[in-house]
Amino acid sequence: MTTELTIQNPFTGTRLGSYPLDSFEIIEEKLRKSRFAQCTWQSLSLDARIAALEEALTYFGPNIHRVVDDWLWEPPN
Repeated sequence: MTTELTIQNPFTGTRLGSYPLDSFEIIEEKLRKSRFAQCTWQSLSLDARIAALEEALTYFGPNIHRVVDDWLWEPPN
């Protein structure tokens, strides 16, 4: 069974990254957590959602370089 997913540029064949594949148990747990998070978010009022997003923006603005670095980080091979 394959244990990782390798992404390649379809034009050049250059390897862009490899990512570990999760087991079915881990996927089920991630789905459970995401469903819970979605239900929690859905239960918030519009004003509470707006406040949460505004609070997030106060972090993202001054920390944009840190956020981008985290987003572009590749796991070691």
